[in-house]
Formats: sequence, C-alpha cells, structure tokens
Amino acid sequence: MKRPGALGAPSELSLTFVGDAIEEEAQGCVFNLSLAGCTIRSHTSVPARNFLRIVIHDANGPITIPMAVVRWAAPHQFGVDFLIIPTQERAKLTELVWGLPRCCAPF
Repeated sequence: MKRPGALGAPSELSLTFVGDAIEEEAQGCVFNLSLAGCTIRSHTSVPARNFLRIVIHDANGPITIPMAVVRWAAPHQFGVDFLIIPTQERAKLTELVWGLPRCCAPF
C-alpha cells in the first residue's frame, strides 16, 4: 500500500543520515519519496524504531529532515516516516516530490 503523496517512482537521490544506532554519518539512496517519508537503500543497517536526521542531496540544494523514524528494516534498505520538517524544508521537499516523474497511472 502506498503512503499518501507517494509517486511510485524511485527518485534515485543521494542522502546522508545520522541517528541513535549510527556512530558516523552514513550514506544511502532515496526511493519511493513522498511528503510523508521514503525508502532508503544503504550499506548501513538501521533497526526499526530508531530516530534519524536526514539530508537529501538535491540539485537545487540540500533538504534537511531533522527527525524521522525507521518504521521497517530489511537487508540494505529501510523505510522512514518524516516526523519533523521545518516549513522551508517542507516547501523544498514538496517541490522535489511533485517534480519527480510518475511511474504509472493509479489503478
């Protein structure tokens, strides 16, 4: 089931993140980006229920998500919900999400 605002297309953007279970800044790629969260693919494993600070590296500048929570985790990927997004960052995220190509028409 897709989350509200999900476009269904991998965004293939890079990001960095830090959090409770991560000693150093880690890197990954954003997939299935929406205004509510995303899937992150990374070589760094992050357990569910951990909190993260995420920076999405967009061509128009970084988008900082000060607080996200890991909702599910699998080998080399995990899903996050964005909990806190300042107004200016939300505007940049909205512009980015709506500018992504759509995968296909909804059924």
